[in-house]
Amino acid sequence: DLFNHSTVSDYFIVKDRIFAELTLKGSELALYQQLYDTLIKEVHTPDLLIYLRAPLNILLDRIERRGRSYEKTIHSRNNE
Repeated sequence: DLFNHSTVSDYFIVKDRIFAELTLKGSELALYQQLYDTLIKEVHTPDLLIYLRAPLNILLDRIERRGRSYEKTIHSRNNE
């Protein structure tokens, strides 16, 4: 019964909020905050959170190998 009522996810709402604070400004951030405040009340606290880490050069290599067009600027910005 250990996994009988388990939910597995690769998403953590608190991490999303950090990203929003870094990328949104003014009214967009205020709107996001209103949605966040509403949704966070329904989100259960995880029983287990696994945090994966890798050195920057490995992460940049993985981004380059994926070859996603929208990620190309991530790699070039960090190589300048």
